Amino acid sequence: MKKLISFLVLFVTIGIGASAQTTVVINEVNADNPGGNDTREFIELFGTPNGSLNGYTLVLCGGSTSTYYYALDLSPYSLDQFGFFVAGNALASNVDVTFANGLLQNGPDAIALYNAPVTNFPNGGAVTSNNLVDAAVYGTADAPSPTLIAALGLNAITGYTPFDETAQAIGTDLTQSRVPDGGTALVNTSYVLQALTPGTWNSNPCGAGTPIFLDYNSPLTFCGDVTTALAMDAYNGLGNGFFVAVDAAQNIVAVTDTGFVFGTTLENYTIYAVGYTGILDSATIAVGSPFSGISATDCVSISVESLSVNVVPCSGCSGGSISSDLPSSGTIVADATADVHNLSTTSISTSDTYDFALIDNSGAFIQWLSASFDFNTLAPGIYQISGVSYEGALIGDISGAALNTISADSCIDFSTNTLSFTVLGIPSVVINEVNSDNIMTVDTQEFIELF
Repeated sequence: MKKLISFLVLFVTIGIGASAQTTVVINEVNADNPGGNDTREFIELFGTPNGSLNGYTLVLCGGSTSTYYYALDLSPYSLDQFGFFVAGNALASNVDVTFANGLLQNGPDAIALYNAPVTNFPNGGAVTSNNLVDAAVYGTADAPSPTLIAALGLNAITGYTPFDETAQAIGTDLTQSRVPDGGTALVNTSYVLQALTPGTWNSNPCGAGTPIFLDYNSPLTFCGDVTTALAMDAYNGLGNGFFVAVDAAQNIVAVTDTGFVFGTTLENYTIYAVGYTGILDSATIAVGSPFSGISATDCVSISVESLSVNVVPCSGCSGGSISSDLPSSGTIVADATADVHNLSTTSISTSDTYDFALIDNSGAFIQWLSASFDFNTLAPGIYQISGVSYEGALIGDISGAALNTISADSCIDFSTNTLSFTVLGIPSVVINEVNSDNIMTVDTQEFIELF
């Protein structure tokens, strides 16, 4: 698995009767090697990555008698970091615990996984469905064993039939494998006959996941006259991965696993995360190739989420919209304490002069405001703020003029919104306390207090 910067992998597999801490199923079975020696047989389990197998028992069941003939206590073991555990012959790959050659009978037999102590399954004991987690009934060109199927409770599953290990060419050794890995316990319809993959994936994981583009919001707008870098943080898919940028015609313009640099070409781009397993066909990711043609030896997956990037001409005048960190009430009290607040704009022009104009309720210009301004310096009143983008010099005396009537040498554009606020004045001296009468006694302590 390729880690771009960070990744998250979560496997969820549904089971029946599993312990609270680990979900697990019988994922792959190699019970016979037609035409060869039975020295590479194995049983593979799959479930919660790193999950403990404490309390589980793996049991082999004879079909002719519907009794147990071998039980393996799994309590000391755990699934690996990807969720696999293999019990098998010493010559099988990735074996975690071995059993003797020839122990796994050809059938008709069954492999059963229980969530119960090993002492519940003595040799010769009658097969039961109590505490059963998963089971696989199999044979080698044998007639089904309805008694064994019923003992395991599998007759309750409509259409349940054992799988047959002999449906393969002599000289090859294939396994019954769940595809995709995991799935629903006790249901055998997901098993297919394919090449051995003990301790690893039956179907290669391939997921593009969700691209993570730092804190960017889509769409993004960049200026065509400024080279702008866009960095990606990570993608959280499976397998290997990278990012690809495509143009409006869905052709590849760039491929990277770190970020893109957008130059002066005016274009609308879409960025996707791509996941793949196997060997990537480099010819399919060449610049100019169709995005839909990306291929690898195993699989390719494209993220559903994407990031839109627009490269536009940014010279000239662009009023954009304006915002501020003024109080949400829109009220500023004129007192001895400074009220410095910041103004900002979404204007994308790189060649203009951008100013913030203070205007009255009729839209008449009062003064220019800096991007960081002490609003406490204004006289009490009701005000508005508008953004002004212009090139060249403003024409004429604009003091007191309606803002939308002014012009500039080259171009002028106003913000699409205005901000409103009120400055409240507080008198410098007030009558603060009055004692105009002293009831029941002589008025000798009356006063007036100013503050």
